[in-house]
Amino acid sequence: MDNLKESLAATFNGISQVTFLEKPWFGFMVFIGFLFADVYTAIGVLIASFISYLIATVLYDKNFAVSGLAAFNSVLLVLMVEAFLGGF
Repeated sequence: MDNLKESLAATFNGISQVTFLEKPWFGFMVFIGFLFADVYTAIGVLIASFISYLIATVLYDKNFAVSGLAAFNSVLLVLMVEAFLGGF
């Protein structure tokens, strides 16, 4: 159960890093905002942040993975693809 909480916190930390904050609750609020704007964007952002967390746990230490810094670029990439290329 603790591992699930840690992975959810890291995923939402990755989403909140786009606005330069490291708070899981703020990442959750941003995710809810993406759900209202476009469901596919929200799903893409969530998947990108979670995959970045998984890769960061393998390649780097656990503190870096939980901080969400590894998901910063992947979340921005999903937002750019959605905004400029018209979605998935």
